[in-house]
Amino acid sequence: MSDGAPSTAATAAAIGNLNAGHRAWFWLCPNVDPPLMVLSLADDPSRQKMQAWIEAVDVPDGTESMSGLLLLDGQGTVQLVGPQGSKAMLKGLARWVQAHHAAHPQLARLRGASINVLNADGILIKRFAHNKLWTSVPKAAVAGTIRAAAVSLQALKENEDAWFWLARRGPDGDPFLHVVPRSQDESGAQFAVQVQALRRRSESGPTLRGVLRRTRNDGVVLTTTQRAPDWQEAVAAVIGHYALQLPPLRMLRTAQLVRMKERKGQVMTKREPLAPSMDLYRQCELIQTLAEDEPLYFWYTTSAGDNGPLLLLEPDTDTLRTAAEALGESGPSVRGTLRAVDGRIDFVVRKPLSGFLPQLASWVMNASERWPLLERLRGAQLVITDRNGAETRISDEAAWQTPAT
Repeated sequence: MSDGAPSTAATAAAIGNLNAGHRAWFWLCPNVDPPLMVLSLADDPSRQKMQAWIEAVDVPDGTESMSGLLLLDGQGTVQLVGPQGSKAMLKGLARWVQAHHAAHPQLARLRGASINVLNADGILIKRFAHNKLWTSVPKAAVAGTIRAAAVSLQALKENEDAWFWLARRGPDGDPFLHVVPRSQDESGAQFAVQVQALRRRSESGPTLRGVLRRTRNDGVVLTTTQRAPDWQEAVAAVIGHYALQLPPLRMLRTAQLVRMKERKGQVMTKREPLAPSMDLYRQCELIQTLAEDEPLYFWYTTSAGDNGPLLLLEPDTDTLRTAAEALGESGPSVRGTLRAVDGRIDFVVRKPLSGFLPQLASWVMNASERWPLLERLRGAQLVITDRNGAETRISDEAAWQTPAT
């Protein structure tokens, strides 16, 4: 926030300067203008300036107010934390944001904000949150969040480069991608500082950084000098966790990794595309919308080339056959119909594959770490039909309880 008097513009600017994981002082009083004042801890480490602002406000008698810490979580959602607060105060904040976000777009970052009341021991005793209060406020991309990466990726022009940082377990232990166009940071100095901040919020584990280029037809090439044995798992996890909600991340389905290394004075490159068995976006898309009156067709193989087992799903047999043939040589397989019945998933076949349910369970539990929507298949049963339509049902609860390998 600037050194001037509190104002709606100053509050919007202060919020706009905060990244995911940042903290700031705040004061909220819906009956004054502006109802929210914000100062970053860096601008006011002792809170003296915030206190002076609060004391200068003429607050009507009997008016509720609260002060404390404003926290931006890993998704960029604002949490107002203090010793008091109420639902009425949250509603007042939402009304103010609705009235002013068009003129001050950074206020949209308050969409989904919650009030969290702590007791004297720092224990949460009340939480006020209501998503319907914010429906008219647009979603904002907060720097340091996966949504910001999607916005940056979408904004890249063909053959434009960006710095990228990729983590299988990033902030809060979730898959993460950070993207900064080189046009905004040619040297990468700001990007390096941002990556260090992201690392502090992340679990330990392998990460990858380099240059991302958007190519024709929404293609993506990741170029790095690092060894990257786990890059496919990380990319798949980002797609699996976020792409259905953030469509620009679907571009990663075309991702290719280019590793550059120097050997005997020459720069050598090796290009590696994302394996088909790693891209389960189509399967998750169909599973998410699977309805009882609209079954799917499935094909399962124990080995899709050199990439292990794979389940394909499509709404028609011709498309399914084309997808299976595109994989080339495969191991033993089975095909049939996938249906949802009374909250249960059935795999319906005429000729069963030996050991199908335990194999399917193992594949689902391993793949769902990257593609959470596959969890809907957990507990699925096998139904074998004969020529007369009679059904034999087989379940294997033990297989679905075995930990992923």
